[in-house]
Amino acid sequence: MKSQSPSSSKIYMPLDFRKTYDQGTRTYDGMPGKNFWQNTCAYKIQVSMDPKTRTLQGKEWIEYHNNSSKTLYQILFHFYQDVYKKGSQRFIDIAEETNGIVLGKVIIDGDTVSKVQAYRANTFYLVSLHKGIKPSFSSKIELDWSTQIISKPVWREGFVDSTSAFVGYWYPKIGVYDDIFGWNWNCYNLKDEFYSPLSSYDVTISLPRGYLVWATGTLKNPENYPELIRKRIREVYDSEATIAIIDSSTNINPSEVGMEPWHFHADSVPDFAFSFSNHFLWEATATNLGSKKVLINTIYPKDRHEFILGLTNLVKTGMEIYSREDPGIVYPYPYFTSFYGCASGGMEFPMMAFDLITDYPGGINENIFIHEMLHSYVPFYLRTDETKFAWLDEGLTDFYTNKIIHHLKIDDSFVANQKLNDEKSLQGMKNLPLFAPTMFSDFSSLEAMWYFKPNQMYTCLEDVLGKETWKKCFAAFVDTWKYKSPETYDFIFFVENYTKRDLFWFWDAWFMHFGYPDLTLKNVENDKIIIENRGYLPIPFKVLTTDQSGISKELYYHADCWSGGRIFEIKMNTAKLSKIDIKCDLIDDFNDKDNHWERNSE
Repeated sequence: MKSQSPSSSKIYMPLDFRKTYDQGTRTYDGMPGKNFWQNTCAYKIQVSMDPKTRTLQGKEWIEYHNNSSKTLYQILFHFYQDVYKKGSQRFIDIAEETNGIVLGKVIIDGDTVSKVQAYRANTFYLVSLHKGIKPSFSSKIELDWSTQIISKPVWREGFVDSTSAFVGYWYPKIGVYDDIFGWNWNCYNLKDEFYSPLSSYDVTISLPRGYLVWATGTLKNPENYPELIRKRIREVYDSEATIAIIDSSTNINPSEVGMEPWHFHADSVPDFAFSFSNHFLWEATATNLGSKKVLINTIYPKDRHEFILGLTNLVKTGMEIYSREDPGIVYPYPYFTSFYGCASGGMEFPMMAFDLITDYPGGINENIFIHEMLHSYVPFYLRTDETKFAWLDEGLTDFYTNKIIHHLKIDDSFVANQKLNDEKSLQGMKNLPLFAPTMFSDFSSLEAMWYFKPNQMYTCLEDVLGKETWKKCFAAFVDTWKYKSPETYDFIFFVENYTKRDLFWFWDAWFMHFGYPDLTLKNVENDKIIIENRGYLPIPFKVLTTDQSGISKELYYHADCWSGGRIFEIKMNTAKLSKIDIKCDLIDDFNDKDNHWERNSE
């Protein structure tokens, strides 16, 4: 094993993380270790949807591969739909409840699971096994179940109207068993997001004739579309133009749509979602990225048409910028679909997003559509644990969303106002170190701790490393950890070893300690300017000086000026200066009233 980097020998590490480095599943150079493993699943699901009753009837076969070094005597399932059952723990109030997952038979390796073997509570279903799953062996699981989809969207899923819905977290799903925590016992209560095994999916979805379905993966029976739709899709691929596949004047015979169950297949993804409608409009474009073309869809109701203008092409442009320019990581999938109707903001799924389309000005639609598309990279291609490390998931996505929005000079006044609220929520005890697990954030600090503060950290890190170095470093990190599950220390160690820099001072301040951005012009002496970092977080800043003849100069300091402590001295003859100002342009200073000095104020 390589010798520890400066940070790996100094930075705090809990024992459950330390053991993974001792066991060689992860390494102190930020790479997967020689003993790295991850358990995987292969799902085959047959499901029928009755829009009138909103009921899903499903049958599911799973092959679960135990690649760990331990024999597993239990399997943990997540029944996410159980969050809607009466008595379930919930982060927010909801207007309706359901029966959750109504479970039929469960068969594991030929044995029917008895009530004695199973424990069910909240969104968990834990099965004790008669025979353990040995290392390098697989278990075959069969389940029958049904569930009712809620009649209106609650945050992340639901019916948009009586015949249109986005269906997520809908099937019994095996939880993650990993090298750090074992089984992922994170209870879904409508707040925290997800962590799922790398899987393949073969899914057939039955709906009445006349319904179109959009889903994760590749449609294996495109003849379910009438010829008119197939023709327009071919035109999109050939021209890469933005084309209305279905507009308000398109006439389609319902009997020609969905003659068979819709059959989708996807490899190397952690989840599967689908959406459907018998009257939504459909706009599409395509882009050529490397060796493949990506089809980009927007699905929406007629009354949202004026508000989606340009958004399909915007997703395409954002995908091209991320794939070709910054950071230069090619979009990993063949499709991306935005489906209208989310109750608040948007929610990501592999190759799909459930998006809100508002009539508010100020860039919110643009922000949502780009943000949710970028989630295809994290947490799906880079398969992170959202339940614990939102800084690595939402923070990264927010950081690159902002970069694209600014690159395209899009008005983001609505989003900027939201960030002011985030800033206010970080002015007290709820401003936690970034290492604090995501599930410890409550509603009042969720936006700030998942998005705003991590965005600040990435902004500072890019400024310290330089844009080109950061871009290459991050692209290399994603290439190293794609389809795997990196955590906080993997990122820290990788950045240090890639850049050959000791950044302990940076990680320690941002991840392990309370802090906020606040610099103070502490004192001005004849031969120096003394600046204090009162908020503890290392941030970049500018010093603007004006002499008595009115000549101004500007000095820029990266955040690494704080690597030696909380006091920074600038050697300078100040005798002829009349005014000094500290400006924090990249990261706002929480209190800039103590950032100014004038000679006549002495």
